[in-house]
Order: sequence, then C-alpha cells, then structure tokens
Amino acid sequence: MIGNRHYSVGGNICYLPADFPPKFAERQPNWSDLHCRNLLILVILPARPNFLVMSRQIDHFVYAVTNLEAACEALEKELGVAPVEGGVHPDQGTRNALLNLGEGAYLEVIAKMEDAQQPAGGTWMGMDLVTYPQLNRWCLKSDQLEVDQQIVQAYHPGHGQIIEGSRMTPDGERLSWRMLLPLPYPTVELMPFAVDWSTSSFHPTDRMPQHARFYGFELWHPAPQTMRAAIHGLGLNMKIHKGAAPKIRLTIEGPNGKVKL
Repeated sequence: MIGNRHYSVGGNICYLPADFPPKFAERQPNWSDLHCRNLLILVILPARPNFLVMSRQIDHFVYAVTNLEAACEALEKELGVAPVEGGVHPDQGTRNALLNLGEGAYLEVIAKMEDAQQPAGGTWMGMDLVTYPQLNRWCLKSDQLEVDQQIVQAYHPGHGQIIEGSRMTPDGERLSWRMLLPLPYPTVELMPFAVDWSTSSFHPTDRMPQHARFYGFELWHPAPQTMRAAIHGLGLNMKIHKGAAPKIRLTIEGPNGKVKL
C-alpha cells in the first residue's frame, strides 16, 4: 500500500518519502531509496515496477572529525539535536559520540584521543588522514562475518581482518562486538565494513533517545561501475555516482529539518 507512504514486502515495512511519485516509470533507472524499516536497502527498478529489498541492514555511518566536542556542537546547531557520549576504544586510540537515526542505525562521530598511544600500523577509520569533519566509512550489520570477510578481501586483500572489541558505556555497561576491522587508509572508503553484535546483550541504539532519523545516503567514486560490482557481493545493488574522489553523503532529518553531511 502506497497511500500512507509505506509498502509491505515479504513482511518488511518499507517507508517511502512524502514526494514519492505514483508512477514508478517517472523515476530514473536504478534510482535508490533508503526509507525502509530496519534500513534495509530498497531499490526500485523502472523496468520491473515492483520492490526489490536487499537482505542487508545498515548499522551505522562513521563521521570522522578532528575535535569531538566541536563537531558535536556543530551537529547540534545544524540538526537541533546533539549526539550523546559514547565511549573510548583503548586499543584503537579513538573515542566517539553517537546519534540515534532510528530503526537500529546510528551516526558515529569519532575522533582520535590526543593522550592515547596510537596503534603501530596507524589509526583505524583513516583517522590519521582526516583533516576536517567528513563521512568516511559505513557499516553493515552481519551474522556471517566469515562470509563477508571473503567478499571484502576479494576487493582488497588487506581488508577484512576479524577482530573482537568492547567498550564501556557512560552508564557502566559493556558493549562487545565482532567486526571486520576498518583500515587506517584511505581517508574515505566506500566498501562497507561489517559488525556482529551477537556477543552483546544490547545494541548501542537501545540505550539512546531518538530525535533524528535517517533520510537517505549517496555514494560517489571515480570508477562507479567497478565499485558497484565490488559491493554487489555483499547483497547491495545501488547506484554509485561518478566523482573525482570517493565520497559519502548522508541526509539526516532532525528538529531543524533535513541536513546533508
């Protein structure tokens, strides 16, 4: 049913934007919309006027910054809601703040800790290369890390080391996870990494208020077809724009309206 801007596909309720056209053919080929419960990736193909739901869920987007407090203040001014304190990653030399985007997804605002010993091989998430606030990574939920590892290592052999991690929340609870380790390079990486939260009794968003929501995101790459083929193995079938450099753009809707990062 489209009348109330949602559509049921195999039990998944997929939400459509208010301006969604009544005729699918009015959209451009491979137009992607990401307004979908649990942030399943929804791809609409005009050649086949039905909905194809990819089987992957977005866990979070990484917003890498040089000053955590300043970045959080700027986000609060733009969005009308502030990220909440997250915690520290002692083994990686970083700390974060989180913004709940709804349906089990969040924005991770991450910065290096000046007084921490940095990893010998460089700081994950490209943090040693970041000179201004920017989205530079994104992450999928996974219950099959070993399978995902093979896919990302086919793209780049250096990707995909499986590690276990944990951190304490401000309330004294321990979050734990298994994940494909993001590399210290490049600055922006379009190949998503993946995380498995099954070793934790809760997800980060379970303990966060929600005053903003995920609205959509876009990717750019100098070789879009090559990049699109690379991520296709992860169950993602989405358009990637051609651009001079890799770029991730996220749209968030908060109390002050829609903001693009």
